[in-house]
Amino acid sequence: MDGLTKIKGSACRKRVIEVIFDATLWHIWKARNSVIFEGNQFNAGKVVEDIKEDSFMWIKYRSKSSGLVWERWRDFNVSHIFL
Repeated sequence: MDGLTKIKGSACRKRVIEVIFDATLWHIWKARNSVIFEGNQFNAGKVVEDIKEDSFMWIKYRSKSSGLVWERWRDFNVSHIFL
C-alpha cells in the first residue's frame, strides 16, 4: 500500500486508483478462496468483471462525482473522472 501514496496526480485520481486496487485485491482473494475451499475453477474474466462492477459502485455511490457512467467505466476508461 505504501506505493499508492507515491502516485502522482490529484487526490481524486489517487483515490480512484486506490479503490480499483482495493477491489482487485478483494476479488483475487475471493477467487482464491473459491478455488481452494469450494473447488471451483478460476475464471479470470469473471474476476475482472467483478472488479469493474464493485469499483464502479464504490466510487459512484461514495463520491461527490455524479458524472460516472457505467458504459464508459465498463471499458475501464476512467480518464473522464479526472476532468
